[in-house]
Amino acid sequence: MYAENHTKAIEENKANLGASLSPLSYGICGKIREIDDVIDALCLAITVVIGLENGSETIPEVPMDDKIGKKCK
Repeated sequence: MYAENHTKAIEENKANLGASLSPLSYGICGKIREIDDVIDALCLAITVVIGLENGSETIPEVPMDDKIGKKCK
């Protein structure tokens, strides 16, 4: 069942967007050697947006280490 503002056209647009972005994303990711760094950066960006929306004030002063011991910053 669709929500009131959800239509079949919206669903089709999402599918078309996903299909067009998929080859692009594979091309970009294929050129990036440290994909973990890209994922860390995306997670940080999402965390910042959520923090801004929900009133979070800071990112930890001491960054955490990833699985190989590099600082997540």
